[in-house]
Amino acid sequence: MHTSTLRLGEAAQRLVLAALLAGLILAILPDSVQAQARTQAAQGQQNISMDFNGVDIQIFVKFISELTGRNFVMDDKVRGRVTVVSPRRISVDEAYKVFESVLAVYGFMAVPAGQVTKILPIRESPTTGLETFTIPRLDRYGDSFVTQLIQLDHVRVEDVLKMLAPMVSRSGLITAYAPSSMLIVTDSESNLRRLLTIVRAIDVRGTEGTVAVIPLEYASAEKTASSLAKFWESGVREQGKTAQTSLSIVPDERMNALIAYGEARDIERLRSIVIQIDRPSPKGQGNVRVYKLEHADATELADVLNGLVGKTTGAAAAGGQAPKESGVVQPVVSSGVTILPDKATNSLIITAGADDFTQIEELLRSLDTPRKQVLVEALIMEVSSSENLEFGSKLQGVVDVGIGGREGVAGGFSNPAGLSESVLNPGTVFGIGAAAIPVTINGVTYTNLNALIAAGKINGEFNIISTPQVMTLDNQEASITVAENRPFQTSQTSTLNDLNNIVTQYTYRDVGTILKLTPQINEGGMIKLKIFQEFSEVDQASTSDATLPVTRKRTTETTVVIREGQTVVLSGLIGKSATSNSSRVPLLGDIPLLGWLFRYDVREERKTNLLIFITPRVVDSPEKAQNLYIAKIKEFERIQFDGDDRVLPVLMPLVSPGPRLDRVEDPAENRAETRVPAEVR
Repeated sequence: MHTSTLRLGEAAQRLVLAALLAGLILAILPDSVQAQARTQAAQGQQNISMDFNGVDIQIFVKFISELTGRNFVMDDKVRGRVTVVSPRRISVDEAYKVFESVLAVYGFMAVPAGQVTKILPIRESPTTGLETFTIPRLDRYGDSFVTQLIQLDHVRVEDVLKMLAPMVSRSGLITAYAPSSMLIVTDSESNLRRLLTIVRAIDVRGTEGTVAVIPLEYASAEKTASSLAKFWESGVREQGKTAQTSLSIVPDERMNALIAYGEARDIERLRSIVIQIDRPSPKGQGNVRVYKLEHADATELADVLNGLVGKTTGAAAAGGQAPKESGVVQPVVSSGVTILPDKATNSLIITAGADDFTQIEELLRSLDTPRKQVLVEALIMEVSSSENLEFGSKLQGVVDVGIGGREGVAGGFSNPAGLSESVLNPGTVFGIGAAAIPVTINGVTYTNLNALIAAGKINGEFNIISTPQVMTLDNQEASITVAENRPFQTSQTSTLNDLNNIVTQYTYRDVGTILKLTPQINEGGMIKLKIFQEFSEVDQASTSDATLPVTRKRTTETTVVIREGQTVVLSGLIGKSATSNSSRVPLLGDIPLLGWLFRYDVREERKTNLLIFITPRVVDSPEKAQNLYIAKIKEFERIQFDGDDRVLPVLMPLVSPGPRLDRVEDPAENRAETRVPAEVR
């Protein structure tokens, strides 16, 4: 007896020491937490905010103590940090429920004991004086541990104990008292509510029945229980009879099993039905399917379809008009659907029900279609015009070159195309717009742009920068870069101790031609083109140091709509430059007044205009792509046979070679050879 009294005294001492330690800790808690709790507690049942980030659990207990006015005694094992995020203000009662849930997460429970509430490890719940209830209640949702007595009226307590034992939490306990047909369950309130729901479903009046747990391997417990319940509720227990049944079926999703109670023959029949329906789904008809995409990108299509998951139809139409069909708003694709892309095989892995698969397959058939392609042929060129003011004399031979009856200087072709200032005016011919083919300039007709290019190559006044050709998908950006990566000095530093030790830093930039195109094919053969073009070059006249180059850049960015096969022309910036040259006979050219007879002075003013010619063509079939390929091969062979690399194959339609003007005598030169394309006629 003395030993028992001594042990009890030691236990009381440890409890008092724990209480004093907790009081000492709480006394030094941050004043802000205490003040917040007092302020919110003073508001009674008004809603409070409850947000904590990594707060010590003892500070959290102090907050709840100030808020609810309860006294807490904590076990010395209560340790940890708490994070609570509350998106809205909650009541004091709800805050206490959150407090119980936080304790449960950390393995503790709050046990009322008179004027205080003890915070103990959950594993001690079976031996702790928990609050005990004898009347089942289904309105408890908290994580507080309680003991519930469950009276069974119609089923055998041993059967129910065997059925419910796997469903009790690890820290809970369930026992049976057979003489009074009663279950004693210690568990959290939320799990007790689940157990009471199952007991209420199976403890029904009827003949002496049997409890059975029927596991499912393939079928869903919830859906199977719903289907079987409808089958039994229809009164079909035996063929030709419509009697009511006392069979109860409850699904358990955690175990994916059916919990059934009823007569033995009903249980056996239920088992036979479950065997028939619990089978693997036919190939391609299961909950998980794999769709191999032929044209669309799996990642992009998965993003589109996932955007429809859980979204509903029946929203108000544009302009505030209500939808034509009234009724329940239904989702396009159920929220339980998951869609994952597989990049390696360009496939979609979809988990869904049969109804959702029907909707998804319709969407896939509409979206996984071959996209049209667009062949974009471009010409980027500089056009220049010279205004020469000559003083003196220069012998030249004038010949008929057969270009529309026009005459020119042999070997030089001084402006044979008759290009005037209006050609370089962006407001006239070469403004932004569609180019009509053929083009007539000063009475000379060019049947296509190849002829214009040929004339420019002969004259030397057209500087062809690039003739890119690229094929891209509809609504897919394509880019072409023809540039050199040049270094640009950004900084230069040296140290005070060693001035000869100079550190220079450079950055590299692309200098050249950049063309970006995004075509969009519209109805009726129209094509919308988003165009970005940049042309940059080093200004040699302004660059004195190769490490410090001066660049000139011209950029065009626009959006146009043109018909397939039509050529759009974009004009760039016009630049001017002036140069002066002088040639004279020694001594005689310096004679006053008469020296101009022996002197040749030229002042040249030069304008340049950057022009972009773009022709898009829709490639919507393999046959059309093959025809374009054959046409390009023929054009290449024509150039090889003709041997003239000055007539560039840039834009369709292709032009057959014409006759040549082989040789023309030039008094100023020994011999000159000139070839005129057939288009210039």
